[in-house]
Amino acid sequence: MLNNGSHFSTYLVSVALEYLGNRLIGIVATDSYLRQPDYSSRAENHYYFILSDNLYQEDIWILRYIAREFPESLFNFIYEFELADYPPHVIWQFQFSEWLYKKNNYQITMPERDVLEERRQAIFACCHLSRLYYIRNLNLKTHIWGVRQFGWAVRYALNGLFNLDQNDSLNEQETADRNWLIDFQNNWMQHKRKLTNSEAAFRDAASYLSEIASRKAEDLQRTHPVMDILVSAAGHDTYPENIASAVNAVRDRLTREIGPSLLSFYLHGSAARGDMRPGSDIDSFIIVDHVSRDVLERVRSIQSDNPPFTILVYSLAEVNHYPKFRRYGLVNGTKLVSGDLCLSFKPDINDDIAGIINNIFIVRQVARAYLIEGSYGERSHYIAALMAKLIDHGCLRPVQKLKMGIYPTSRAEIRSFFSDVASYTHILSFIDNLEFNEQTLQEALFRGDITLIEQLFHELSEAACLVEIQTKNLV
Repeated sequence: MLNNGSHFSTYLVSVALEYLGNRLIGIVATDSYLRQPDYSSRAENHYYFILSDNLYQEDIWILRYIAREFPESLFNFIYEFELADYPPHVIWQFQFSEWLYKKNNYQITMPERDVLEERRQAIFACCHLSRLYYIRNLNLKTHIWGVRQFGWAVRYALNGLFNLDQNDSLNEQETADRNWLIDFQNNWMQHKRKLTNSEAAFRDAASYLSEIASRKAEDLQRTHPVMDILVSAAGHDTYPENIASAVNAVRDRLTREIGPSLLSFYLHGSAARGDMRPGSDIDSFIIVDHVSRDVLERVRSIQSDNPPFTILVYSLAEVNHYPKFRRYGLVNGTKLVSGDLCLSFKPDINDDIAGIINNIFIVRQVARAYLIEGSYGERSHYIAALMAKLIDHGCLRPVQKLKMGIYPTSRAEIRSFFSDVASYTHILSFIDNLEFNEQTLQEALFRGDITLIEQLFHELSEAACLVEIQTKNLV
């Protein structure tokens, strides 16, 4: 048995053992860096319970009961057999985090780390979050959530970009970057107040975090040179006529204001697939030779003037080192609008499977966390909808492609292919009328009725487990 000697740790372990008994294999303190769609602003007191036997519904209730005794903490659980398949790019959080308890020094089977993917994913996550909020118009809700998520991004950057390397020979810039992150981590509440009260301070911090991640990408390109982008010889793709005018206007302005730094402009998501719903964003991204604050500021102005658009920004080095397990999202469902560089990632079944497994764990972890906490606030129905879309685009579509060789472009195709699985059908039906169903969830929560949202989170968890079984059969 291990713990850090604190009274809190001793009490938490004793309560857990009282209710979970011999089924409790371990308790580890970790931020869970896999749960990207559901960042938390809490900088500590995240705990994972590793359990032996699968008693899913009972475990939800037990951990919900325990959680009431520790309201300052966040709990989740994972079964031993699930941990053995944990995505390799984030398994480090279990290997380097503090274990409060380990059953008889039990040797838990875990996959080997993938150090290169760890670095790639940390770069991607920090780039994505810092630039997303820098570029967006910050209404009050967006600003508050951006600050909360920024605390998570700082901890990820400190661990994923610096601490994992265990390298003391940092140059002057790297030392300054690391010290900046340490200061934010150690004095988070002070920084949080400043970022919350000042949009300018928030953008300053987001810009600096973006620069840190970008420098790490360039370092990675120097030490592990990759050239997965080629000069396009096939010309540009066609895209839906109903958005052509808006796309062309943004293309022309990007070309004019960013100039030769702009290497490519892509549509992705529903805009590229042609299945946009009325009122949906037009998702896009650009590739530039180098990401600077000036580029982000110009893109912010263009996006602000074209509200249907969301424009993500990547450097050439960042795209070359785009995490392999995420590349199925770029290979499927993107359209080149302009530029001489085109994505040339070649499909790899192992990378695609790794991407599906990653999404399975995200959905399952998020669903379990909400079910354990048992309280569903203003963001819960949005997160439930986000997880439903991740089951669709991040799990079912790539599984169908691996089985059939063709990436499905509509939910009708998916529904037909997986017609014998009730949880899939329910989730796809929920997405079909997403805005109405989200509103229905919210209205039920206003009345204190949590039945619908708990049913959806249970279905999401069940669907993730079923997809995992199907994915393993593809290996």
